[in-house]
Amino acid sequence: MNLCKVDVCDRKAATKGYCRAHYLRSLRGASLDAKIGTNNYQQPATNKKCGIDGCEKPHYAKGFCSLHWRRDREGTDMLAPLFTGPAERLKTSDGYITLHKDCKRVFEHREIMSGIIGRPLLPEENIHHLNGVRDDNDPENLELWSKSQPPGQRVVDKVKWAKEILELYKNF
Repeated sequence: MNLCKVDVCDRKAATKGYCRAHYLRSLRGASLDAKIGTNNYQQPATNKKCGIDGCEKPHYAKGFCSLHWRRDREGTDMLAPLFTGPAERLKTSDGYITLHKDCKRVFEHREIMSGIIGRPLLPEENIHHLNGVRDDNDPENLELWSKSQPPGQRVVDKVKWAKEILELYKNF
């Protein structure tokens, strides 16, 4: 396996002897010595917080988080509520409805199912829309699916896994 020709990089070479990240940097004319994950258009991650009182989001530019930086640039009210109810219910390009919760965008169907089962969804769980319409989040149209499986094939592992699954979904 050929490695990237940048000395400090241990990634697999893809194009012209560079890994994908360093190749893209070379196309933009960016420094090949900079840490992967930074670029010319974005500040490197810091531990600074937004300069607006009460905002705990990380610093993005000019002393603000990305939301307050955009508001400053657009000249809108910096102290307006971050998210305002139903107006923030948006449809994604692939048809799902998203909401704001705790300053993050979340899928409405996952929030509804989480409320139905009384706990947050696990990473291996997903929601199926029975009628195939992604923005129809009626609880009757949602079905919980799980894609978990036991890590091994020994019978004792499968029995242990089966007991865990039965305990997790005993209320269904």
